[in-house]
Amino acid sequence: MARPLHLALPVLALAALALVRDSGAQRATGDPAARGLDVFVHAPPEVASGGTLPIDVEAMGFASVIAPSPLGHATVEAAWNPEKLGRVASAPPAVEVTTDGDGRGHLDVPMPEGDDGDLELLVGVRSGAHARTRSLAVHRSRLLSTEIFVPDTRVVPGSDISAWVIVRSASSGEPVAGAPVHVALLEGGVPRFEARLVTDPAGGAMTRVPIPRSTDPAWTWILEANALGDPQRDHADRVTLVPREETPGTPSLHVAWRESAVHAGDHATFFIDVRDATDQPVAGLPVRYWLGPRGTRPPKDEPGWLKASTAAITSAAGEVLGGTDTPATVVQGAGTTVQLVARTSVDGHDLAGESLVQVGAGAASAEILPEAREIVPGVEQRLLLRVLDGHGRPVAAPFLVEGDGLHQEVRTDPWGEAELTWKAPPDVGAARNVGPCAGGVAASVRVRATTEVPQLYPRKDPFELCLSIDREAAGIVRADRSAARIGEAIHVSVTPAQPSGEAKDRAMARGPWSVIVRSANGASAASTWIEDGEKGGDLTLPQGAMGAFQISAAMPGVHRAARVLGTTLLVTPPALPKLGAVLAGGRVAPGGVVDVDVALTDEKGRPLTGSIAALMIDSRGGGSTRGLEGLDTRRALCSPFGVDPRRFARPAAAGRAGEPQGRAARAGDRSRRQRQREAAPRVRRRVAVARGRRPRGLPQPRSAPRRAPQGGARLAVQPRADDAGHGGDERAPRDPRRRAAHPR
Repeated sequence: MARPLHLALPVLALAALALVRDSGAQRATGDPAARGLDVFVHAPPEVASGGTLPIDVEAMGFASVIAPSPLGHATVEAAWNPEKLGRVASAPPAVEVTTDGDGRGHLDVPMPEGDDGDLELLVGVRSGAHARTRSLAVHRSRLLSTEIFVPDTRVVPGSDISAWVIVRSASSGEPVAGAPVHVALLEGGVPRFEARLVTDPAGGAMTRVPIPRSTDPAWTWILEANALGDPQRDHADRVTLVPREETPGTPSLHVAWRESAVHAGDHATFFIDVRDATDQPVAGLPVRYWLGPRGTRPPKDEPGWLKASTAAITSAAGEVLGGTDTPATVVQGAGTTVQLVARTSVDGHDLAGESLVQVGAGAASAEILPEAREIVPGVEQRLLLRVLDGHGRPVAAPFLVEGDGLHQEVRTDPWGEAELTWKAPPDVGAARNVGPCAGGVAASVRVRATTEVPQLYPRKDPFELCLSIDREAAGIVRADRSAARIGEAIHVSVTPAQPSGEAKDRAMARGPWSVIVRSANGASAASTWIEDGEKGGDLTLPQGAMGAFQISAAMPGVHRAARVLGTTLLVTPPALPKLGAVLAGGRVAPGGVVDVDVALTDEKGRPLTGSIAALMIDSRGGGSTRGLEGLDTRRALCSPFGVDPRRFARPAAAGRAGEPQGRAARAGDRSRRQRQREAAPRVRRRVAVARGRRPRGLPQPRSAPRRAPQGGARLAVQPRADDAGHGGDERAPRDPRRRAAHPR
């Protein structure tokens, strides 16, 4: 009897399968959600307190278990879970939208004000008697953004330093005027100095911070700033201060090559600099130096040193300049080094120094950076070619770039860069186990110089490069420009990838796409639906922190997971400030006063109203003002990308923003800019020249500035009685007139 039962089991299974298929094929008449419903949600993961959370939704109905379709005219409601809001008297009201005929909708949900933390958003969809709720985790960031700047984190115990605090709205990036700020200097967790400041119309405030005396060179202090006196110290911006090395002055000998590396057979130059205990050049001093390749050493005994070394005399600048021809024959790929050793004696102090220069070890390099970081098959995409010589300097020359379906001649610019386009074939690239692209799915690209390029010597072969392939990418999301200003409208499109012949899903991802643009700090966002990705759609950039805005595009899937793409866009503030300073007069001497005229304009020469801070330091005091470079808008925009701010004359001009302007355009605008500069607001500050080697920074004005025409101001800053003769901590290399501006 066991055998008939064993044979009956497959029959029962087939009958059950047929029953399921028949029941699934039956559709409930007039009810598109008879078998259930669901909702697709695309939203940013973070928003600032008091901001707005944009959400794109698409309702899906299941008329049968195997046939989902967009659910039109459904009700979608978003509400914050009151159990996760913290201590609130009442929950904020829910936001509701009715989907269109394609099941799509958009909601703008206000973020309730409160402390920094994670909240839970409940998104529910209803259609007739059917309902479903999904939860979404959203981080609520703080309302204000506080930054603190100091000229140098190396301080002198017992001195005073200046500190600048900038307060901005985290959601809009705008300065916050009149905001109370608490500044504290902590030593071992205990406040040693506290001050309460109020920001000016540009969102800035300045104070003088006394550094406690300490003889421990390993001691540290924490300088922190907290907006609105927030008791949560996790929200404060902090800077760690350390004691600067302060030892009695001694003579010094500096030996260096002017080149870090040279080609084999090149002539390498060096210099020897001798300074006394006051850091002044020593002229007419006898110096002996020795040169030798790797594997040789100068004699240790005095007679041998005098015989092998070369005698020289320092110039009026305390320098000895020289050079030598490097070896012409070196080991291929390894190279060699040439060593320079110098010795002298100053006032009984024996000094010695040495330096090395690399010979023949440097090799030229080339790299290609795809628009989407990886090559997307079947899409025409931009590539950036960058060529550097063996010293890391850019190479400007013509090159031929070849690959699978790629044959294009380009010429690199003075920065060693060139742009080209490549429509990669759908089947480009393969898994490689040997060759230059072994270990992954990649495409091989060859870069060859089309003429003799001395900077590439001794390399004669073309560059063989490997570019990674992303076969799973649905396409490339693009903005119509590489840089824009806050509040401008941009056009976003999605170019779909062409599936390869081996792909299971041959459908191209044409849309619809939900597109979200997030600010650089993620505290604000905006979103929209784009029906056709190739045609694209317009989206207004939200108010927010400047920098790299993130663009995210998501296409909901019916039978597969949603497809997500991303890119970045450089976004600048509405105005890029430019500060000019001219020494107008006064007595440049210890204890004197100098007048400095300052003009603040935008990149087009139009006047701006903002706060200007001046700082005077000792050019030979040993410190720096690098900490204040963060106040510069152009540096703040370019530093995350490793781009020199001087490369772009107008980073956000019309058309493709960020492109350098031509010489003719600059020459034609010179007279117009000159007229605008003359009409710009100017500030004249009287700067006191302190007595002593290390003058302190400028004190704050004793009175409010008097208004001048065109929004300018004239400030008369007099030195305090305790400024003269005090050894402060603020100094900068070589330039005693430094200034910083933070207009907003």
